[in-house]
Amino acid sequence: MTPIPKPTPAYTTGAVAGLAAMLIVCGILGLIARRRAASYEDYMVGRRDIGPFITGCAISATYLSGWATMGMMGITYAVGWSGMWFAGVWTIFGIVPTIFLAARKLSDFSARNGTRTLGDIARVRYDSKVASTFVAAAMAGLMFAYSVGQLKAAGTLWYAVTGLSPVWCLLLAIIVVLVYLIIGGYTGTQWAMGFQGIVLGVACFVLGLFALSFVGGGAGMEARLAAENPNLLKLIRPDLPRVGSNQLFSDWIGITSTFLLFFTMSTGMPHNVARFLGMRPMKKKMDFIWLILPVFAIAGFPIMLNATTGLCARAAFGPALFDIKPWRGDLAAPFIAMAAVVLRQRGE
Repeated sequence: MTPIPKPTPAYTTGAVAGLAAMLIVCGILGLIARRRAASYEDYMVGRRDIGPFITGCAISATYLSGWATMGMMGITYAVGWSGMWFAGVWTIFGIVPTIFLAARKLSDFSARNGTRTLGDIARVRYDSKVASTFVAAAMAGLMFAYSVGQLKAAGTLWYAVTGLSPVWCLLLAIIVVLVYLIIGGYTGTQWAMGFQGIVLGVACFVLGLFALSFVGGGAGMEARLAAENPNLLKLIRPDLPRVGSNQLFSDWIGITSTFLLFFTMSTGMPHNVARFLGMRPMKKKMDFIWLILPVFAIAGFPIMLNATTGLCARAAFGPALFDIKPWRGDLAAPFIAMAAVVLRQRGE
């Protein structure tokens, strides 16, 4: 079993510098967009001229959220291969209705009616302020709950890099989010998230390959998992109690419900579908292809490798991460990356 790594000063400096560089680039993109915003309309939805490729990259960034890049690896770390249904296979299917059902309709409707938010769309579509208020309230409630997972993911990353207490790690995450939201409005956010989508997609892809190499490839990973607990290799875990979230991994009812969950959830997530409000209308077939291409290239394949990275972390560390509270299995991604760098530098 690989010992749990501790960040060296050089590793911490390099990791913080990398995070800072990405945030600086995002901040610059936001400031550029803010200067070009000549009106409140521009700030909210830009000039409705953002192309499908940047939109696809931005959608990928929202889909490769803190939960997708940290939490999914924590799931496969916790339950093994049976977590791939939830953390890999069905997650990719979930993005399909968002792209094929929502993209063109929301873009066209928003441009035709001058709507700036999803609440505006509900108001115009149903000619009802009540509908607009309901949508806004539902979004606020759901996004508050969703943000808890995102902030925990960001806090987990800061803990892995700095080793600070949970309170300071969460405060760092909150500060970054607040600055990020305020700076650039819709256009700045879209371009910044497009940039982030590319960076995250490449990083997750490279990390997945790196993690597999670290544990001796697929065969080495499965040998280590089998040595710890053969049930970690099963695609369904009937040994788990069929109560609560465990049912998502323990029988076909839970696995099927996971598919339905993701297939309906993605289209209902406002941070996903809002990406289309300032996209220029798609009039050519190639526009749709340019929208789909980055989504599946940046989010699709890396999501599957994300889930595999969690398995590699379990193969490397065993159940040791469960003892690190409150982060637990969410540390799978940063710790396997740290182990691959720090421990190899030490020759361990």
